Amino acid sequence: MGTPLDQSPSTEGEEYNSGLAPYARWTPMSADIWADTVVTMLENYESRNGFVPNFVEIWNEPDRREFYNGDIADYLEVYTATSQKIKFRWPEIQVGGMGLAGYRSEMGGTQSAILSLIDHAAANNLPLDFVSWHHYTIANGLQYSGFLEEVRQRLSSYNMSEVKLIISEWNIYPSPNAEFDRGHNAANYAGFQTTARELGLDGNIMFVLQDITRGNASIGDFTGNGMGSITEHGIKKPAFHVIEAIQAMSSEPMLTTIRPENELSVNVYATKMGNRVRYVVSNDSVPGEWVWANRLRDAGLAPGYLWTLYSNASENNGNSHRPTNVELLDEGMAELEITAIREIEDELNMSWIFKGKDRPVEIVFGGDQLPSISNVRRFDSTHNNFADRVEEIMPYLVQTEENAKWYAQNEAADYLGTYGIIVSPEELALYDDIQQWALENDVPQGIVSSAISVYQKSFAEGRLFDVDLLNHLPQMSVNSMTAREANVTSVAGSVAFQMEPNSVVIFDLYL
Repeated sequence: MGTPLDQSPSTEGEEYNSGLAPYARWTPMSADIWADTVVTMLENYESRNGFVPNFVEIWNEPDRREFYNGDIADYLEVYTATSQKIKFRWPEIQVGGMGLAGYRSEMGGTQSAILSLIDHAAANNLPLDFVSWHHYTIANGLQYSGFLEEVRQRLSSYNMSEVKLIISEWNIYPSPNAEFDRGHNAANYAGFQTTARELGLDGNIMFVLQDITRGNASIGDFTGNGMGSITEHGIKKPAFHVIEAIQAMSSEPMLTTIRPENELSVNVYATKMGNRVRYVVSNDSVPGEWVWANRLRDAGLAPGYLWTLYSNASENNGNSHRPTNVELLDEGMAELEITAIREIEDELNMSWIFKGKDRPVEIVFGGDQLPSISNVRRFDSTHNNFADRVEEIMPYLVQTEENAKWYAQNEAADYLGTYGIIVSPEELALYDDIQQWALENDVPQGIVSSAISVYQKSFAEGRLFDVDLLNHLPQMSVNSMTAREANVTSVAGSVAFQMEPNSVVIFDLYL
């Protein structure tokens, strides 16, 4: 919620396209008063709904200037007051923080702010039921970072191993992109969930479930304007079909899989029920940019600065090429930096090659029995790629949109009628929006604002009325294949197939 205006020490601050207002980003003048405000909000929530949330995360992304301009010491002061007051009022609420945007963020300290929070809670005997951060990167970021183990070791040193580790937001990117409509989002979901379950992450929240913005498009489905796993009209994207598959496997025993060393793209999630093993194999391709940035940052170097030097050197003396040591030295790069780059060049080249090329995958399970493979589902550029077929169902979407609009106009008209304001849905339909109609008819603004809220909520509900029909259209239905059709081959003890970058293969194997 940020800092209320009357509790903020200033209204000054940089304006951002997103985030909180400048006054809301300042540390409150009194942490105690801010904590009391949070308690009051929770009491109001309880009064409206009859219950309180199970978890309360104190602040959101305080390491981003769009949300907070204090440092770690300021944050810990707020956390101290708020965690104690919430726990005193509702012992059952799980209290924690801090929804850190990046697990490395130090917020002016000397270590990850998550670790600073743990140290502070331990030293002051504060409530701390969970620690949380966000994850917008490759699926295997958790595996690569080793951060979960670092946090667990710190908690263990204080006998606080019961504290939960939660990623409270995650997805491929933190803003809309066409990749959310295609196999990439499915691959990222499957890979992340596989890694999260292997590493024992206590909880995670994918952001978000449904598309809520459409940009300038008249119909928003599969336009690249949303981050959801279902469209605004409820059509399941590849990611949601993978979500359903993995959730259906959650009650089955998970099999242990061993990946090759330094494998960061391909993940295998497998469960067994009777003589059937179900596999969800994801290829969330690791971009070369990610390899460069993370490998060099972990070596204590500056990736951005070095990329500028490397790019300049590669373009000297003619066409773009792999620069020599002499060329890198001439650009001002140190021997240590050159050595670090040479050590990652093979991995870089592999990333760039497989960014646009299918890669072979083999799963070895041992034994001498030839398996039977069935129910193969691919999610890639040529299989179950619903975004490429949305134009074929546009008449259905247009009709659904019109029906939803009519429903919303009826609901708004009914609401206005409760105030004695008689207007028909047909009359509302003559105007661009309810606000325009209200201005011409001198309707009090308070009533108008509530009517607009009723209209918007009803419109969103109406868009989902035909969800079953839309998802059962042939163009939007998942097609399963035989192993032969899907080019999945098997011999005794193993299966093999090719995978596109950012794709998923699901299949059942019987022994």
